[in-house]
Amino acid sequence: MTLTWAAGRIDLAFSHTDADADAPVHLTRLAVDGAASVVATHPLVDLFTASEQRERTSQAFILSAVGSRLRHVDHRIDVDSLHIRQRDAITGLEVTSTARVRPGTAAAQWTHTVRNGGDRAVTLTAISSLELELADREGLRLLWGESEWLAESRWHEQPLTEALPALDLVSHGQDGRGRFVRASHGAWSTGEYLPTGLLVRDDGPSLAWQIETSAGWSWEIAQTQTSITLVAAGPSDLEHGFAERLKAGESFTSVPVGLAVADGGRDAAFAALTGYRRALHERRPVDASLPVIYNDYMNTLDGQPSTEALLPLIHAAADAVLVGDRGVG
Repeated sequence: MTLTWAAGRIDLAFSHTDADADAPVHLTRLAVDGAASVVATHPLVDLFTASEQRERTSQAFILSAVGSRLRHVDHRIDVDSLHIRQRDAITGLEVTSTARVRPGTAAAQWTHTVRNGGDRAVTLTAISSLELELADREGLRLLWGESEWLAESRWHEQPLTEALPALDLVSHGQDGRGRFVRASHGAWSTGEYLPTGLLVRDDGPSLAWQIETSAGWSWEIAQTQTSITLVAAGPSDLEHGFAERLKAGESFTSVPVGLAVADGGRDAAFAALTGYRRALHERRPVDASLPVIYNDYMNTLDGQPSTEALLPLIHAAADAVLVGDRGVG
């Protein structure tokens, strides 16, 4: 059976079967403005427990044993969101996947809530927030940002083939087992890398994503025989020593991940992500009568304020806010 849903500029489709069938829910279509889908058919979510990890050896957070056993229970469509519930008959774990679209944007926000519907406690060690398989890898470039104190937002761009080496997987008859990963460590969520990435090609379509948490996170790119997978997630046991023990009836929700799709290259993908961010925070129009609050500390006066030094910065900040509100800056 196929479930289709369109909201904002996003068009989604999912395949699902009855609970006694042999496949979890798969995402089969992700498109913007009626264009061709950017994804291949792939399971919607993977989750890992202390008792069961992957079905086969891999570094990537895909092909989980519990995820492979999830079966469609029901789904619900609201005005701006879609909710799909699946259940694993062995552990009793239920996963409700939610896609939420902001009006007018080419982006969706994804989360998954895991509920222990069994009668025994289960320790959750990782869950994907966003999981995709891309239909076409040719010509893709990967963008990611390094970040540390006094050296923030250093963006890198490289061909995807440099991140994922050519392994001739078809002749080996199996998928790759490595990954390209960026992750946070410790309590400084942007102390090494940014929780944001892009996969772009000059003529599109292109993707941009952001993991929306100040705690642990990771995103990774891995390769199958003919395609690549993208997984973005919150904390995991491998990267952060994460473990969440769910007693019977208890729940855990993954961190939100925003995904923007653009029919263009790098700049179009950044623009789509920016549009999503503005809609997410519902930025209100600027009231010119309100005072400007300006923080001079970081990268300006470094904690050495004076009236003489502050006034030019305050006036420049006020001008920038007003120009930005008119859509010029």
